[in-house]
Amino acid sequence: MKKILILASLLFWSQATTASDPIKLHFGYAKGFIQEDMFLEILSLAYKQHSIEIGSVPAIGVRSMRLADEGKLDGEMVRTRYVAQQYVNLILVPVPIFQADIYAYATKPIKNITTWSDLHGKRIGYRIGILLYDANTEEKNRVKFHAHKDVISALHRGGIEIAVMGRQSYLQFKRTDIYRSAVPLHSTPLYHFLHKSHKQLLPAITATLKAMHDSGKIASIIKKHEEKWLSQPKSKN
Repeated sequence: MKKILILASLLFWSQATTASDPIKLHFGYAKGFIQEDMFLEILSLAYKQHSIEIGSVPAIGVRSMRLADEGKLDGEMVRTRYVAQQYVNLILVPVPIFQADIYAYATKPIKNITTWSDLHGKRIGYRIGILLYDANTEEKNRVKFHAHKDVISALHRGGIEIAVMGRQSYLQFKRTDIYRSAVPLHSTPLYHFLHKSHKQLLPAITATLKAMHDSGKIASIIKKHEEKWLSQPKSKN
């Protein structure tokens, strides 16, 4: 039955492509994250196998998710599964695209910070628009910034005690005066989301992403981009 659904989905999009070439979908993305090109490459490759072009539409904070939920965009490039709980018109594609490891960063060696609860009472900062961070931190003790470089700058100035950031996002800074927690505060998979108006695409895209995951293709793209970030000049921020 599953194979029949996937074949039916492929047939539908094959006919649609013939009728109105080219099909292009636009997915929202949180502006300013270093991983945008990486995720766009992964998803472009998946959709290309179904003769569909895609593009990313960056927006500040959660605005891209709101636009996607309203149907003004075709979905969200990647987010945590929390999105499905708050934006009911978005459908999670059940193949993890990436594993996000979230760490605490400070200007002094970090001791006894291994979980979200260990941040209690500390002045923390992070990039705006990350629902996972909002759900696990105290509103009175947090400061949100529009860019990761602003988080690091505030940490260096003493405006915050702890910066919360994904491992990949921090790769761009290469600072030697900032310390990382010994273990992640949280590790969570990121998923692709489709607007419900494209639910007929779900079986086909799920199958394609699963094949890419199982073959190691997604991992190879991630490795290529990480090596690129590490080879770039040290950030001045």
